[in-house]
Amino acid sequence: MSKTVSLARALIKTAVIMVGAPLAVVALLGAIHFPFETDGPVDVSADEITADSQEFYEEIYSPVIDAESAPTDDHKYVQIGQEANSNKGIVEAVTEFVDRYNLRQGRVLEVGAGSGQLQDIVDDYTGLDIAASAKRYFHKPFVAGSATDLPFADNEFDALWTVWTLEHVPNPELALREARRVVKPGGYLFLAPAWLCNSWAAEGYQVRPYEDFDIAGKLAKATLVVRANAYYRSAGLVGSRVARRLVFPPNNPTDLRYTALEANFDEYWVADSDAVNSLDPHEVMLWHTSRGDECLNCPDAVGDQLLMGQLALEIRVNKSESFAD
Repeated sequence: MSKTVSLARALIKTAVIMVGAPLAVVALLGAIHFPFETDGPVDVSADEITADSQEFYEEIYSPVIDAESAPTDDHKYVQIGQEANSNKGIVEAVTEFVDRYNLRQGRVLEVGAGSGQLQDIVDDYTGLDIAASAKRYFHKPFVAGSATDLPFADNEFDALWTVWTLEHVPNPELALREARRVVKPGGYLFLAPAWLCNSWAAEGYQVRPYEDFDIAGKLAKATLVVRANAYYRSAGLVGSRVARRLVFPPNNPTDLRYTALEANFDEYWVADSDAVNSLDPHEVMLWHTSRGDECLNCPDAVGDQLLMGQLALEIRVNKSESFAD
């Protein structure tokens, strides 16, 4: 009998270790990847980032001048963005969004309109970008302005879309608030930032040779074998999302939590070298649903929500007084 009890205890202990060890690893990685940053007050550092980014994007969207002072091709940033739009099927995805919610006759705003590739999807279109120099790409109405201070009245638009923009906004929650403000009750949002931007993109560790870096840089580049691993990133993501729900349950309007990044406005090594934050779609979904909005394309099951990775979140805005923010 004692041998049977000892065997049972051994099996239980082994099971606890086998189950507990992976959970401990996930918990540790979740703590490492937890989105600690929130907007808080708009401070001087955010203003400095905005000034630097505006100068960066003004240059990007200005005509490239050759040695003879004649306009030539677009900046490589614009070319990379246009190629990415094509490869990711952005025009098709936004067109499907418009058709799915019968927005062809609606009034639509694009925030972060860039080179204007989406301006002809609907007739009543307005594009906004922080760079006034982007106006040269538009034959539809264009406004130079900030995502965090939209120069429009409340409830002015039937829908708003933004693609690969929010990751470049120093105060992304303020940008989401502004998006909700200018869209009518029952209006629609198509939110497609570059989700989960890498902290190492700014220095181009993945594309630059080791000899470009000092000792600290070489070590940082070497760790990408682990940090860029899909299993490592997934474990950290699941752990941080579970912790987020446990620590800050969204029973009331919740703060948007994200990871702040140090952008590189001097050298565009890879995509998102210029990102100032890393956003998790799960976090943006919680922010909206805690305000009574409806995520129209989020999975129903919590487990599926923890693992979702779609291109965009499609949100229907609910501005009832019971969810006033």
